Amino acid sequence: NPRRPDCSEAVALSRAAALEAHSNHPLARAFRHLPIEQTASGVISQPSGGLHGYIDGRAWVIGNARFVQLMTPGMEPQDDNSDIWLADEHDWYARFQIEDGLRRDAALAVAAVKANGMDAHIFSGDSEAAVASAARELGIDEWRSRQSAADKLKGIRSVQQQGHTVL
Repeated sequence: NPRRPDCSEAVALSRAAALEAHSNHPLARAFRHLPIEQTASGVISQPSGGLHGYIDGRAWVIGNARFVQLMTPGMEPQDDNSDIWLADEHDWYARFQIEDGLRRDAALAVAAVKANGMDAHIFSGDSEAAVASAARELGIDEWRSRQSAADKLKGIRSVQQQGHTVL
């Protein structure tokens, strides 16, 4: 969804693809099939946030709403949902709505874990609604949403400190 008059969908997608080409985050795969017409340089990844870099000498940022707001002083507050935001140094430029479904074998894997007497937990960076839906579909009672990488590690260590082995 392009926001500004100087932004077409094709330009927004091209800029997003140029930045996301520097990421190994699973959501970056959503941009891998797009043509990259501009090169992003000086790209720095911020775990649990997004990327910032330069395209044609202009600063750009892509990531979750919280991260983009921190990096873009003029950006108006946005809802903190699962969307990916693209902004320059002045304001947000476009928003991408990406849905990431469960793997086909997820239910089978969780069933196998439970059949072996183990518990399943979800520690995810996704929105509460998305994680709650996945947990409900998979029959997982223990879940946490909006987790940073550090939060996920903390959750795993907490389970380990309770004497459980984590797979």
